[in-house]
Amino acid sequence: MSRITDPEGPFASTMTKVANLALINIWFIICSLPVFTIGAAFTALMDIAWKMTLGTEGTAITKAYFRSFKDNFRKSTAIWLIQIPLFLILAADFFIGIRSGLKGGMTVAFFAIFLIGLMIVLFTTWYSLTMQAIFDNTVGNMIKNGLMISFARFPYTLGIAVCLLSPGILLLMSPRRAYFFLPILAIIWFGAAAYGAAFIFRKALMPFLPEGYGDEIDEKEDDDMEEALSRLDEIWDIYDKDKRPTGRTMKRNDWNMADGDYHLSVLGVLVRPDGKYLITKRKMDKEWAPGSYEVPGGGVRAGESSACAVRREVLEETGIDVKNALDGGFAFDYRRDNPEEKNNYFVDVYKYTIEMEDKDIHLQEDETEGYMFADSEEIGKLGEEGNFLHYGSIKKALQ
Repeated sequence: MSRITDPEGPFASTMTKVANLALINIWFIICSLPVFTIGAAFTALMDIAWKMTLGTEGTAITKAYFRSFKDNFRKSTAIWLIQIPLFLILAADFFIGIRSGLKGGMTVAFFAIFLIGLMIVLFTTWYSLTMQAIFDNTVGNMIKNGLMISFARFPYTLGIAVCLLSPGILLLMSPRRAYFFLPILAIIWFGAAAYGAAFIFRKALMPFLPEGYGDEIDEKEDDDMEEALSRLDEIWDIYDKDKRPTGRTMKRNDWNMADGDYHLSVLGVLVRPDGKYLITKRKMDKEWAPGSYEVPGGGVRAGESSACAVRREVLEETGIDVKNALDGGFAFDYRRDNPEEKNNYFVDVYKYTIEMEDKDIHLQEDETEGYMFADSEEIGKLGEEGNFLHYGSIKKALQ
């Protein structure tokens, strides 16, 4: 069989990729027509393009696109509706500026300020809408993080801008020449631009993704960036007794908390439809509770929602993405006061029903050394023996 006719060969794979890009291009255009839906349409476009760079897009591209459109509609639309007024203000300022008769240095200053403002709004919009498909966070935090990351990873951001702004080339052409390219725009251009941008987004967001996510990228990050990110990861918000953020922060595991101050942690209880729970075993070299079983969890980082934190922690520790859960979410929370240890905290407990098998489990090697699927009775026995952490606190989530 020749390389061209081989259904699994490079030619067939390339043609399949082109067809998929054409599909998401067409659906993006159609779903953007109401204008207020552009945010959700863009998120779905980048979601599928991102998965195509990983080779995980599947075969039902149309179904996958509309599932992403639906799942991200509320938050992506909110992000987009917040950004629209900023685009309108910039447009109004631009037309006022070009008609105001500015001359010399004033013209340069005006357009410099306008371009900076436009970059901020564009970059924030692109990043926040793309991250909406990857992370689970509040709309406000998504916009804030989009702004910060876009400038923290500025060289990558410029590459993303080249890809996503490429259709704008048509505005610089004569009408006759632009008319020639319109069919390409309608058939594949937006999809191809998103696909190119997705590769760069992967590199730009790599330091912020959970450990083990995207291991296929063989990229060594700059040491200074790694050090800065590790410092960011070690900062927790401080909450009051009503679990409201105080605006103050603390260093991770710095147990010097005042009375009435709390940090926030999460636990993720994962159960299969057959009633078997995924529990992991702590490494024997751990200072605290070596060899004990537990459910995945950890601290909520500063500015992070607990829902985002539990997804990150579960993915880091087990390789399971709770976004694929059949059912579940926040279950309950509890509070612990330890004035003698100066370690007061809240714990948000989440429970998810999700299909998972041995092949799906990828443990965090420096934290765990084993796992098992256990039913409630087996976990109860471990709890009674003192070999299951937090059992008394989360017992009701394990029944």
